[in-house]
Amino acid sequence: GQLERPPIGPFASGERRRFVERSAQVTLGTEPERVQDVADEVLGVVARYEGIVLSSSVSQGGEGEAGAGFDLLIPSRSFDEALSDLSAIAELRSREESTSDITAPTVTVRERLRDARAEVEGLLKQLADADTDEERAAVKAQLAFQRQRVAALRATRNALERRTNLSRVSLAVVTGDADELGSGDDQWT
Repeated sequence: GQLERPPIGPFASGERRRFVERSAQVTLGTEPERVQDVADEVLGVVARYEGIVLSSSVSQGGEGEAGAGFDLLIPSRSFDEALSDLSAIAELRSREESTSDITAPTVTVRERLRDARAEVEGLLKQLADADTDEERAAVKAQLAFQRQRVAALRATRNALERRTNLSRVSLAVVTGDADELGSGDDQWT
């Protein structure tokens, strides 16, 4: 008999553990001569929370020209504290947070990975029991396909887990009356 699985559905409503992706966009304002200091403080907060700087840029110049931009990954367990610390570095111009429930795809990929691994185990037994070269060749071809499938599913699972474990923060430091640094710096998925 097969074990009964919880219903997946679009929101994986039968799952007790939720997998949630969190992100934020923060804009800080400061004086042109303080941009580098603010950038250094941002990097200090990221280091304190063991985050990752995906990209950073600092521009010098006058008001409206000087600024900085950061694309960060912060461990989700520290997201609220880190976001609070980042927001306190300089004048908070804007802060937006978003969450996305990715439980359904995470559970689906885990189930497919379990099934694919079971398929590999079954094929290994078939290979051991194969009597002819032709049978062995056919099983080896299926085995190669299933192993590729396991690798692809494992990569997808790891990417989903990373989205759950690391929260993305897009942070801009602006000067003058500017609301955002450049164009497109806040575009991320």
